[in-house]
Amino acid sequence: MLKILGPANALQMGVLPWRLSADVTVILTDRPEHFDDNQSYLRQIFGPLRRAFTCPDQMRSYITTTEDAALIHRAEHRVAARESCRDLNFKTLHVALCSLIALVALAGAFAPAIPFLVFALWEPSL
Repeated sequence: MLKILGPANALQMGVLPWRLSADVTVILTDRPEHFDDNQSYLRQIFGPLRRAFTCPDQMRSYITTTEDAALIHRAEHRVAARESCRDLNFKTLHVALCSLIALVALAGAFAPAIPFLVFALWEPSL
């Protein structure tokens, strides 16, 4: 039942669908004062509900240990791919950086005025 609700939604709402008992879904909550805010949404998903109380630490621990892969995937893909470095080709970046360092070293060896002039005129934007 946790997969139906989604672990991120469960953590956000402070609820955990626990078990089905006599056609009533028992929902554990660590925030009883907010349970009524989510009750209509939970009824649409699970049908008739019964509320039960639990310790926040135990509930969060259960959700994060049983659904850690789903939570990790969601966290890793939260940022759009074009704004993320998760698909960055580090081998190409490494080759480009080594080439740039070699070019600066060669320029410094054969024409020391060029790198000096570049670094003297360079104003980094902070």
